[in-house]
Amino acid sequence: MKKLFGPREKPYDERETLIRNRVYKHGLFVLAALVLADMIFREQGTPWAQGIYNHLVYLAAVAAFLNIEFAIRGAYYGRLESPKIVLVSVLVLIACFGANIAVRMETIRLLETSLMENGMVSLRGSYIISSGILMFAFACTGVRAVVDICRDRKAKEC
Repeated sequence: MKKLFGPREKPYDERETLIRNRVYKHGLFVLAALVLADMIFREQGTPWAQGIYNHLVYLAAVAAFLNIEFAIRGAYYGRLESPKIVLVSVLVLIACFGANIAVRMETIRLLETSLMENGMVSLRGSYIISSGILMFAFACTGVRAVVDICRDRKAKEC
């Protein structure tokens, strides 16, 4: 197993820590903007989701934003040396969220309900939207891991 994934940790990297700190700051600003937009929509009397389920979508959107920016900047979640570990983790998470969407869609079909109720996104709809957003974010992280794996292989060949 150690041969497949390589060493578990690499030396401390200040660059990744600085990148992560900046990305978390950006995520905080995105969350504040989403909450502000939600307050404006609710004040106007036009909420787009039932109850507080829109906050679930907002949290998923911020998590997706963080994942995508981490992937773009090449700063993963910890001091993992091998992108293979990240890729395997991402594939498992995508499978879990995909299964979640499939179960929710089947529940909607069996109960003969819809994603929208009274012109707003229902609870089931917000779960499906959140899962879809997170699947996209983890797919971006997986693409970055594959790019890093290919780059490492090319560097070893030269």
